[in-house]
Amino acid sequence: MYRSVFIHLFTAALIICCLSGTASSSQETSASEVIRDRMDLLGSMGSLEIGEEGIRGRLILPMFYERRDFEPVWSDPGRFQELWKLIVASADDGLVPEDYHMEAIDKIAGEGDRKKNPHSSADLDILCTDALLTLAYHMKFGKVDPERLDADWNIYEDMAELTDMLDRMEKVFEGGSGSVTRAMDEIRPSYEIYRALSRALVEYRKIEAEGGWVGVPEGETLKEGMRDQRVIRLRERLVVTGDLKTDGSADDLFDEELARGVENFQRRHGLEVDGVVGKNTIATMNIPVSGKIDRIRVNLERLRWVLQDDSRLFIVVNIAEFELYYAGDEELIWHSRVQVGKEYRKTPVFRADLEYIVFNPTWTVPPTILKKDMIPKAAKDPSYLDGKNIKVIDNKGRVIPSAKVDWNRYLNGGFPYMLRQDPGPNNALGRVKFIFPNKHFVFLHDTPSRSLFSRTKRTFSSGCIRLENPLEFAEVLLNDPDSWSLEKIEQLIESAETKTVHLDEPLPVFLLYWTAFVTFEGTVHFREDIYDRDDPILKDLEGEFQPRDRHKR
Repeated sequence: MYRSVFIHLFTAALIICCLSGTASSSQETSASEVIRDRMDLLGSMGSLEIGEEGIRGRLILPMFYERRDFEPVWSDPGRFQELWKLIVASADDGLVPEDYHMEAIDKIAGEGDRKKNPHSSADLDILCTDALLTLAYHMKFGKVDPERLDADWNIYEDMAELTDMLDRMEKVFEGGSGSVTRAMDEIRPSYEIYRALSRALVEYRKIEAEGGWVGVPEGETLKEGMRDQRVIRLRERLVVTGDLKTDGSADDLFDEELARGVENFQRRHGLEVDGVVGKNTIATMNIPVSGKIDRIRVNLERLRWVLQDDSRLFIVVNIAEFELYYAGDEELIWHSRVQVGKEYRKTPVFRADLEYIVFNPTWTVPPTILKKDMIPKAAKDPSYLDGKNIKVIDNKGRVIPSAKVDWNRYLNGGFPYMLRQDPGPNNALGRVKFIFPNKHFVFLHDTPSRSLFSRTKRTFSSGCIRLENPLEFAEVLLNDPDSWSLEKIEQLIESAETKTVHLDEPLPVFLLYWTAFVTFEGTVHFREDIYDRDDPILKDLEGEFQPRDRHKR
C-alpha cells in the first residue's frame, strides 16, 4: 500500500506543481481562497473535516496559513516525497502513521486531473500541511496529554516553543529550497536517550517481523550444571535479544556461559541477578515481543513530554527503576539506588528545583502519614510516639506529653498539634534531606532502613525518595572540597547540629517514570509497571489525538 500511496503522492505533486507553475493565476488564487475559507471555518467552529478526515491542528494550522497569506505550500514534488517518508518513519518513534492522514491523502492524490478543481487541490494541501504540523507537534510535545492522565503533572510546554516550531516549519517553504526532513529532525528530541530508545524500537520490531521468540516452558527451576530439554529453548530465547551470544549449540546442559546470559537478561529487567531461571524469570522471558514494543512506545512518549527542558545539570529519579541520576550534557555525574513510594502511596511524577540541603534534620510528620499512621497507632498505644522520639507540639511551640492527648478524639480529623521527630540515628529522614519545595511534601532523604536497598523491588516509602548514599550525594552537589568534603560532612553529622546549606543555584529535579529505557552504556532495559501507569498512555497513543488548548511552563 505504501508504494501505491507514494506513486499517488508523486502524481499529486506534479499536478499541484502544474497548478502553481503553468495554470492561470486565477486558479491559484481560487485555491488560496478555498484555503482561506477552510481556515476561517476552522477558526470559528473549532473543527474542520475534509471528507471523513478531521483536521487536528485547530490551533496551529490557521496560524501557519495566515503567515503565508493562505497560499498553497505543497507545489514541490520533492516535498511530497519527504513528507511521505516522514509519515512512514513516525512508526520508529512509536507514533501511528495513520494519524497523519495517510489514507485521505492517498485518496485525494489518486483522483487524477484536478487542474479544474481548486477545492481538491486546496483540500490536499491542507491535509498535507496538517499532517506535517501534527507530526511536528507530536515530536515536540507528545501526542498524549500527560495532565489529563495525571492531575499532578506540572511539566508544561511553553507557548514560545510552539511558536518556534511554527517558525521552523515556515522557513521550509520560504524560497522553495527548505528541507522538510531537516526541519523535522531539528524538532525531534536530540537527546541520545531518546534516539537510542527509538533504535531499540526498530530492533524489536525487526524481531517481531522475524517471528518473535520462543517461550520457555514452566517447570523445575533451572540452574547451572543441570540438564533439561528446556535449556535448548532457553538458549534460543536469550540469543534473540542478544543476552547470549549465538554459538549454534543444541546442548541441554546449563553451562556457565548460559548462566551469564541469564544474568544479563535479569539485569536488563530489574530481576534478582543470580543466573537461576525460576518462576519470575520465566514469566518475564515469556512476555511476547509485542509487549516489549508497546512498552518502548509508551516510554518514547514519556520522553517527548520532558526532553524540551534545556537544563545543563539536572537530577532524575526513575521511579520504576528505583534509581537516581545526576547528569549534565549527556554525561552521568553520579547515581544511586533509591526507595520509592509503596503501591498505595505512589511517588508522584513532577518537576521542582532543589534549593537546599538540611543536615541532622528534624522530621515533621506530613498530613497523610499523620492521619493514616501516627494518630491511629497512638490511639492504640499512647507510648508509641515516645518510643519513636516523636514530640507533640502545640501552636505555641510547647511540647505536650503524648499521654495527655485524647488520640481517639482525632481519628476523624481536627488534630490541633504538630508531630516532630528530633534528629538522631532513628530519625525517619536519616542524617540529611534534600529539599525541592512542592505541594506533595516529597523530597530526597537518608533513611535508617538501610537493608532495604538490597531488594530488587524497592517500594517502601510513603512517597518520598530514600537515598542509599546521601552524604556522598551532598558532597557531589555542594562541590566544595575545602568546606564540604565528605570528612567534614561526617563531622557535622556527628555533632548532631541541624544545619541548612543552600545551593549556589537551584537544580532541576525530575521525578519521572520510565519502564523502558536505554542506559548510558547503550543497553535497553525494561522494568515492571509497578504503579500501572503504562496502559492508559498506550490507549491514548492508539486513540484519537486531542489537541491541548493550554501551553505554559
